[in-house]
Amino acid sequence: MSDYTPNARELPFLVRHLRALVYTLNLVRFSLIILIAAAALLASGQGQDLLIGVGEDNHYGRLLLGVTVWAGSIWLWARVLLNIHFPSPPVDADTMTLYRRWTPRVLGLLGFWLVALDAANAGGAAYEQLFWPCIVLGVVFFALVTWRRAAARKLARLQAGPLAHEHWLYVDEQGGRPVMADFWTAMNNGIGRFGLLMLIIGTGLFIWGVADPISMGNRFDVILLLFVWGATFLPLGSLITYLANLKGVPILTLLLIAALVFSLWNDNHVIRDLAGTSPDARPHIDQALDDWRASNCADGDCGRFVVVATAGGGIRAGFWTGTVLGSLHQEIPAFDQQLFAISGVSGGSMGATFYRAAANGGTGNCTFGFRDCLLDALGKDYLAPLSAALLYPDLTQRFLPKAWLPDRALALEQAWAEGFAEVYGRDALNGSFAGLADTQGRAWPALFLNATWTNSGGRLVASSLRLDQHTPDQTAFSPLPKDQLKVLGHDIRLTSAAHNSARFPYVSPPGSWRNKKGEVAGRLQDGGLFENYGAETAVEILRHAKDRLKDDFHPLVILISSDPRLADNLDDIQPGKVKNFASELLTTLRTLFKARVAHGNEGAAWLKRWAGDNQADFAYFHMCPPDLEKGADPPLGWALSGQAQRTIQSYLLDRDREDKPFTPVPACRKDNQQALDDARRLLGPPSP
Repeated sequence: MSDYTPNARELPFLVRHLRALVYTLNLVRFSLIILIAAAALLASGQGQDLLIGVGEDNHYGRLLLGVTVWAGSIWLWARVLLNIHFPSPPVDADTMTLYRRWTPRVLGLLGFWLVALDAANAGGAAYEQLFWPCIVLGVVFFALVTWRRAAARKLARLQAGPLAHEHWLYVDEQGGRPVMADFWTAMNNGIGRFGLLMLIIGTGLFIWGVADPISMGNRFDVILLLFVWGATFLPLGSLITYLANLKGVPILTLLLIAALVFSLWNDNHVIRDLAGTSPDARPHIDQALDDWRASNCADGDCGRFVVVATAGGGIRAGFWTGTVLGSLHQEIPAFDQQLFAISGVSGGSMGATFYRAAANGGTGNCTFGFRDCLLDALGKDYLAPLSAALLYPDLTQRFLPKAWLPDRALALEQAWAEGFAEVYGRDALNGSFAGLADTQGRAWPALFLNATWTNSGGRLVASSLRLDQHTPDQTAFSPLPKDQLKVLGHDIRLTSAAHNSARFPYVSPPGSWRNKKGEVAGRLQDGGLFENYGAETAVEILRHAKDRLKDDFHPLVILISSDPRLADNLDDIQPGKVKNFASELLTTLRTLFKARVAHGNEGAAWLKRWAGDNQADFAYFHMCPPDLEKGADPPLGWALSGQAQRTIQSYLLDRDREDKPFTPVPACRKDNQQALDDARRLLGPPSP
């Protein structure tokens, strides 16, 4: 059979080249997908911050090695697939030879240059240490793969004997065109053997990632892990592409259909239970309020009743929550005694849970102050273990008919627990949520961690206090939010309670639970999908406390916002710009997204108005607008560079513990320091 279609040369010039390009890109589609996906991830806010972190940690050498392996693998597998005999392309031989020869080279070069572009956008250490090395490496790589044939011929002529044609750089040609072959012939050379080596390495990494994604994540930087995964996953993807094109069977489509079918019964995202403590063993909220009054009131004089609402926003919200709560705890000796409850969402719930666990036992093995120990625990890289679990066991599980492999939720929760234990020397975050109490047996500060119940769209609150009517002299908390532990029917770990509130879509999976028949009975997701500030739950806590404490109720409401672009004045939140592009198609989607955001913004404003209407003091800690020179907010993922950590602390603090000055943000920091001063004045003198 001829390798090219008849009369192909008679096609118009643009048609011939367009057909050749489309045909070529279809053959190398897996390499193209890996290239685009990695470049897009690095261009995101989290990716930019990770590049900055690589520069700060002086890991750019191994990152450049990872980029080289990744870009080289993209070129290699595109080259292999384009050297295989497939059904006739729709153009002439000369046009196809042009694209067969140059497409892999350009894809490999783009691998280096797209990373360079992302490093330039990140700025700082990333630009200084990665931009020009990636540019130069790309040029060197392009030159090597372009002139490898000429080099191979010269080297082959220097070799004696019949094996000269098997030189590892040598690629046979006839009439200036690559010789087309079957898969095994194309693999039976130095390039093919290198591809086989990558397949073997990828298999070993797959086994490691499935068996222990946390240790893999701790071993690799996230970006290096991404490059290694892409390079070692390409052999499998390219083999699938080869079989699909050879047999004319849409294998990737069939795999997707299989994953959709298996999703009916292969859910591996069940929320972990914890035996030992019944949800009914939790103290009732009224009992906790009575105990709070007994502890904080003397001779008719009661301290401030403190309720904190802390917003979501990934790790930046967790770190900012830790900065604020850590500062309040460190500078106000009676703060945790008067703090009754924290209503958290998403990253704010993570920060609140770390704070509560730290407040239970002090700094432990950590030699810094309370705030800095807390920020050490919150500032670790939790994205790498999550990514390893996502790329290996969780991705594989999607194509298995049964729930056999652990999910990425488990990896993130275990990483949180290990990160906390590494700083404090105690495994507090794996403790019972229902049995949460401090060393004196106090049930407060209580945690109210807000998730969204996907079955109803409403709140599903994990509370360390019982919320239903327990005895005749007690009243139910509220008919609106549902008690998460009662719905689940079992206790959970502190990490699970925090994560159930912080299951950001697609980054973390929806958490599920099963009924007695083993069927999935419900699912929950990130609390920010309902309301991102925890404000509605905070208002309900305040209302209930006002009814119970009566004249002993003197509230201080603290709101921690983690949106740098939110207005300082909560009552003056302006609408965004009108967008006209594809308005018929996209307006509804934009409205749904804006409605979710507005629900949270109005909840925060409602909390502030409630405080004003009920003679409550109100303290507002908010993140600052982005630095105009940097042009980016701290990221929303689960890892922060040192630069991002210092930026977040600068919203409240003048200096970090190394006594290095921060970039000034006077107006914002002044507001937050005033809020801290107000809290000091209301709650007691600062510690010596």
